[in-house]
Amino acid sequence: MSQEAVRALVLPSVSKALYCLLAASSSQGSESRLTVVVGDLSSSTPSSPSSSTSPAISPSSSPSTAPRALDVVVYAEPLPAAPKWPVQIDIRPGQRDDPELKSSIWVEARRSYKAQKDPESDEVVLVSSDDGRLYEGLSSNFLALIGDPNDRASLSLLTAPPGSVLTGTMLQVVLDAASAMGIKVVREAPLLSGSRGWAGACVCSTTRLLLPIDRIRLVSANGQQDDRFSLPIPLVLRELVDEARHRLPQHAEYVPPPAQE
Repeated sequence: MSQEAVRALVLPSVSKALYCLLAASSSQGSESRLTVVVGDLSSSTPSSPSSSTSPAISPSSSPSTAPRALDVVVYAEPLPAAPKWPVQIDIRPGQRDDPELKSSIWVEARRSYKAQKDPESDEVVLVSSDDGRLYEGLSSNFLALIGDPNDRASLSLLTAPPGSVLTGTMLQVVLDAASAMGIKVVREAPLLSGSRGWAGACVCSTTRLLLPIDRIRLVSANGQQDDRFSLPIPLVLRELVDEARHRLPQHAEYVPPPAQE
């Protein structure tokens, strides 16, 4: 299915859920987070990705049936506040079977990883057992900065190549910002073996924006800590955070009001 076909399929439900949330919310003008599930849901009832006791942020769903028996369910909620940076992350073995698809199978597998996450860690980043490279977090993209932070021309920003991870909107914003700052963008998953020599590292996602990392906790496959070390946060990485935030509105897309029924 083409990108335009997917957009046409989900936009009516997205619009209805978003405007229902805005109508029920007391914080008009605040940002929202949408979770969209597409598939044949006739034999199961999807559960919301998070729960709340507040009626103002109760899930808004708009199931619709499209050709090929595809249903669309949308959950809308206020966007959580971004974590304060810098943050700690866990790094442990793991990799998605289908990196370009957020499947329900992956959602279940992710719960297992999160259950073993250190309470002080913001994210779990997966390292491939095959090649020792860091591809992505459970709900984020991962980036490593290499080179001399005092010589911008020497810097490269490494992140996994297209096809090995989902290139989310926030990742593209960060890569565009880095290029504009004169930092070379390299679509290559960084090697864990070189982590102690990185000039910096960060994770990005819609809810996190861009979060510099100052502590890394290495974890074995059984969830036990193997090692822990610190990372620097150079001025150029702080400037990248500001530049990415400045560019984010350029990637916004207008969602029209739902059609009158």
